[in-house]
Amino acid sequence: DDEGAVIINGFLFHAILLAVFMSLVLQNRARQRVVALASARAASAKQAEVEHAARKALQQFMSMFGHEVKTSLSAASLAIEQGINDPKLSRQGAQAIDNIDTLVVRCLQADRVDDGAMPVTLQRFDLLATLKHSVAHIEDGERLRWSGDFGGVVWADPWLSGIIFSNLAENALKYGRADVPVEIGAATTHQGDLCVTVCNAVDRQGLFDVDRVFEKFYRSEYAIRQSGAGLGLYLAKALAEQQGGDLSVEIDHQHRVTFSWTLKR
Repeated sequence: DDEGAVIINGFLFHAILLAVFMSLVLQNRARQRVVALASARAASAKQAEVEHAARKALQQFMSMFGHEVKTSLSAASLAIEQGINDPKLSRQGAQAIDNIDTLVVRCLQADRVDDGAMPVTLQRFDLLATLKHSVAHIEDGERLRWSGDFGGVVWADPWLSGIIFSNLAENALKYGRADVPVEIGAATTHQGDLCVTVCNAVDRQGLFDVDRVFEKFYRSEYAIRQSGAGLGLYLAKALAEQQGGDLSVEIDHQHRVTFSWTLKR
């Protein structure tokens, strides 16, 4: 009897252990399922958010692209039809074609930046010569006023640096007051890097949201009135950061806009 009781108690003990073990396993599985469901919901919500942002970006792109191309093609068509002997219309036609070309180039560049496919070749080079070469073709380039210390070499990508600066200069010339020069400056930071500044004055209606100006496709109400893709400053910011530098902007109480671009020495 005692031996039988021991055997029975042993079975009960093992049964209890098994029950406790299974209970723990089932509780753990239940917790895992709750976590998985929560993760799935979060992933689903995140995916929905990503898809919504992608659709919004696509809508912005198609709206911008359609408007810019249609406007430029209309100007080019008018120039072709009537501007053969009219220098003004001929210039407008040439500018319209250049606008389309710039739009396509910047769209392709932005796509490569987003995919991480824009090659970066860091090297030491003379920055001033590179910057002046990048804006040699810009209309109204004589409004650029150079000052400051560009001396020494920087550690960056010459080609990408040219893209950054030409975008900043074109933006300042296009949206700045025509009666005020665009000031290009340079100075060494406390960390020993080089800070290039592009400063222009705008009227009150030319003000923009400094928190959104580097967003892809962002254009202020004033900027929408002129040709543009809303990609120039987005590209400049992304390319500056890819080289280990930075790009920021501020507007003072006199409506002077200053873009500050930092490059590594």
